[in-house]
Amino acid sequence: MRFSVVVLIPRSTEDIVALVTRMMDPYNLNHATPPRKEHFRDPVGIARLAAAFRLPVATPEAVAAELVAEGHEAGIDADGLYWVTTDNPRGDWDGWALWHFTDDARSTAAPNPDVEVWGVITPDSEWHDFSCGWDWPAEKKAVFQRQAQSLIATHPDCLAVILDCHR
Repeated sequence: MRFSVVVLIPRSTEDIVALVTRMMDPYNLNHATPPRKEHFRDPVGIARLAAAFRLPVATPEAVAAELVAEGHEAGIDADGLYWVTTDNPRGDWDGWALWHFTDDARSTAAPNPDVEVWGVITPDSEWHDFSCGWDWPAEKKAVFQRQAQSLIATHPDCLAVILDCHR
């Protein structure tokens, strides 16, 4: 899935690509973390896992057994169905590109209304999520876009670097 992210950087930045790379790095899906339990508490998510495994019944026990059969460390504890993962819990992308430097690094006062922003990284390197479902109504998407543009506008001293991302 492709989506756009705006990275807000100081206008005085000399090596824009290096700074954007550093700011994007913590959100790389491919960065492994120490193993940890990740719980599946959403019944709909558990049902989707069961359907993906083609299980006849969508119980946490059946999904846990299938995860173990697939080679994962998984089970059920007091908090419910879990698996042990090293996936980056902050990960939001697995690839990104800055296609047109002259077009895609712009003043925060001149946002590109044609770009649907799914994430904004502020100068403090924090990711702000504005992703929405492809099938969401236009009115709901518009609310997210107004929120994203409002956040961008609060940084008039920055350049807004628009990235094409993939996850």
